[in-house]
Amino acid sequence: MMLEVALPYRVVFECAKQVDKQYEHLPSDKEWEFAAEMVERLGLFYEITKLFSGTNYVTANVYFPRICKIKMKMRQWATSSNPIIKKLSMEMTTKFDKYWTDIQDLMGMATLLDPRYKRHMLTACFAMLHGIEPSSYECVELVDALVARLHSLIEEYEVEVDEYKPCEELLSINESSSHHEYFQ
Repeated sequence: MMLEVALPYRVVFECAKQVDKQYEHLPSDKEWEFAAEMVERLGLFYEITKLFSGTNYVTANVYFPRICKIKMKMRQWATSSNPIIKKLSMEMTTKFDKYWTDIQDLMGMATLLDPRYKRHMLTACFAMLHGIEPSSYECVELVDALVARLHSLIEEYEVEVDEYKPCEELLSINESSSHHEYFQ
């Protein structure tokens, strides 16, 4: 990120102003502070985007906690004393909420299915996303509703599987015929 590269050279920019009298656009202290804040905030998105763009290791269950972290940070940024960051946070939160609600349940289900996370991670993430306490009635209800939807999907899948022949029947259909021809 260009801003990140420029920050360590703040002193060089100040020296350039002293050496070159035509240098008119020296950032003020306030602008340097703002740049440092933006590097920190944008760095979060950069790191998470790199993680999500990877193809070797990231799966749906890893997205949910990262998305929750983004939401939590945006909520913190909304309390910034800097009006630009506050406004930016509000705009980002509006877009985030618009798109995230479409896939929140799917990502939550992936989290439930991950043996490392299960229900406790989902509870923590819902609490972060909605700005509520993990032990609150609302949070418990959100998690219970998602667990119920997952159970419903599993039951629907079981019904569909039961409509097909059991695996034993499928395996014994052609026992007399040779499958060795596929491996020759």
